[in-house]
Amino acid sequence: MVFEVLGENLLSLLRNARRYGNLRDAFSTVKKDTGADTHGSHHSSASSSHSAHDDSADHRREGLPVSLVKQIARQIIAGLAYLHGQCNMIHTDLKPENVLVCIENVEENDNIEHAANRAHTKTTSDESLVQASRSVANSRAPSPSGDAAPQQSAGMDVDSLSGSAAKLTQSLEKDMNGISLASSSDPSASSQAGKSSSSPSRSHGLKDIQTRQYRSPEVIIGTRWDETADMWSCACLIFELLTGDYLFEPHSGGRYSKDEDHIAQIIETIGVFPKKFALSGKYSNELFNRRGELRHIRRLHPFPLSDLLHDEYRFSTKDSREIADFLMPMLEINPVRRSLAKDMLKQKWLQ
Repeated sequence: MVFEVLGENLLSLLRNARRYGNLRDAFSTVKKDTGADTHGSHHSSASSSHSAHDDSADHRREGLPVSLVKQIARQIIAGLAYLHGQCNMIHTDLKPENVLVCIENVEENDNIEHAANRAHTKTTSDESLVQASRSVANSRAPSPSGDAAPQQSAGMDVDSLSGSAAKLTQSLEKDMNGISLASSSDPSASSQAGKSSSSPSRSHGLKDIQTRQYRSPEVIIGTRWDETADMWSCACLIFELLTGDYLFEPHSGGRYSKDEDHIAQIIETIGVFPKKFALSGKYSNELFNRRGELRHIRRLHPFPLSDLLHDEYRFSTKDSREIADFLMPMLEINPVRRSLAKDMLKQKWLQ
């Protein structure tokens, strides 16, 4: 795949924002002479799954400005609407690392940076070239005993390498000339393309899609999934952009698996798994009993999304409610009821 030159990914953007926030807080602390900040800054709802929730924790929000997150969310959801609709594909691994930032006039900026670097590195490059030339000359010089230097080892002959590279280039050009991205002259190839495992018109039962923190309930329990799995990941990504923390970060314990902890966190924050859905997966028996309850985790502490945003991340009551109302349709536990990208574009929060 070939793309235009792009900038950093959203994870880097988040980390830079976090560093900026830390510097700002440090400056404020020194200025006010109030001492070091001792509050934690990492949220993990696992803390409320199986142990008492720390109500005294005052998490510092380390996400991006809400107005910026709205712009990013709108563009990501528009991209998913296009991917799911016209392209008939599912992303399956949406996360901050996989979203890149566009830079205006990137070539102009790149040229300016290269021009600045050239002046600085010219002398060093020239010296390196001289040293390399001397090394080659020395390798071909007679040995101290007066015998001729041994023949160069295979693969080190520049002329031979150049010839091999030219042959490889010609071979690649010949192969590429027979490829058309628009269509295929081979009917069987078109037939196979229509059976792509990325088609949202089909449901799949594969386990290994989505990075853990962005994995949807249907994938965790091993039941059929479709393009709505991307919408679950999208909601988790937007929460992370807003707060700087994962929405779900499961861990395994002595009596329970990481998957069961993940489900426990989802139940606490989003809601109870419908019994029929909970028992529909390949891995359901490992996670739930016959009543649709978790097998090994019994003590759950509900902490709704709007409360999480308000209590731990200090969003206003109004903002917490509006953000939660926007995210919850993408966080429907049953994928059949989960909102599609084309419908999410109409949401008021994005306008």
